[in-house]
Amino acid sequence: MKKSNIIISVLIFVIFILVFCFIYFSGVLVFNKKSDDGLGVSIVNIQSKEQIGGASNESAPVFDKTSATFKSNFATPGDYITYEITIENNGKEDAKLKKIVMGDTNNTAITSEISGVSEGQLLKAGQSHFALVTIKYDENAQKSPESLKSSLTVKLDYVKA
Repeated sequence: MKKSNIIISVLIFVIFILVFCFIYFSGVLVFNKKSDDGLGVSIVNIQSKEQIGGASNESAPVFDKTSATFKSNFATPGDYITYEITIENNGKEDAKLKKIVMGDTNNTAITSEISGVSEGQLLKAGQSHFALVTIKYDENAQKSPESLKSSLTVKLDYVKA
């Protein structure tokens, strides 16, 4: 009887240790789990700042976390439209602008440029930047394109700094 009590006591102790280890290590795994990469960079607003000549918005700019699409109309060479983009870092970590990708899907007579941000630029946690995107009907265009519409997409690729 005494031997069986010792065996039962040892088994209860081993089970207690196993349960304790399970609870401890499960808790550590949950607390160390990351739900995202800590970056909270996003485009939060776009405003049309300047329209010259016959330039106009075909529709309001559409944007998501780090990309924006601008649909514009133009009448004569030299027309342009400028948009101001507000970019915020609401994350916990600083971010660096790794790459800017810009592309117009309609024609080559429409040019575009971005200022206010550049590749390699740091955006600290809790801060914001303003970028200007200008879309222009090239005044040196050799011939009038079939379409005087622009569909420009700008993608801002941020990574941890």
